[in-house]
Amino acid sequence: MDSLSSLEIRIDSIISSARKREKPTHFISIPICSDEISSNLQKFRELCSKLVDPNLVQIPSKLHMTMGVLKLFSETEIKKAVDALNSFAPKIPYILRGKPLRGCMKNLEIMNDEPKSVKVLYGELHLLDDSNRLQVLADDCLDYFVEQG
Repeated sequence: MDSLSSLEIRIDSIISSARKREKPTHFISIPICSDEISSNLQKFRELCSKLVDPNLVQIPSKLHMTMGVLKLFSETEIKKAVDALNSFAPKIPYILRGKPLRGCMKNLEIMNDEPKSVKVLYGELHLLDDSNRLQVLADDCLDYFVEQG
């Protein structure tokens, strides 16, 4: 192996190591929107306001399911991710078997190890049909992103 190849391998290793230490910069999500969800979320916000800062509970228009997180550090990487998402999107109805996702939220959690530093509350979505379609969707989406580089 010549010194140029060795240097290239070393630089790639340093960049890879640095990327692993960085926090995610973007996330893939599915918006959750319906009148019933908005109404119930508002009731929940009011209930929470008696116990915690109501700003911890997302406003209905921003409610979403996070499918995965990404580390994108350049416009080129962002464009590649957008292109991958656009090419993956037509597969979604097939993965979901043409049925809507209907579920209920359970197990409210905090996104932080230190309760006093909490900025995000989240819950687990359990599909009413007891299928694993949502997990398959998330797994297939992230696998597709990995395949696309």
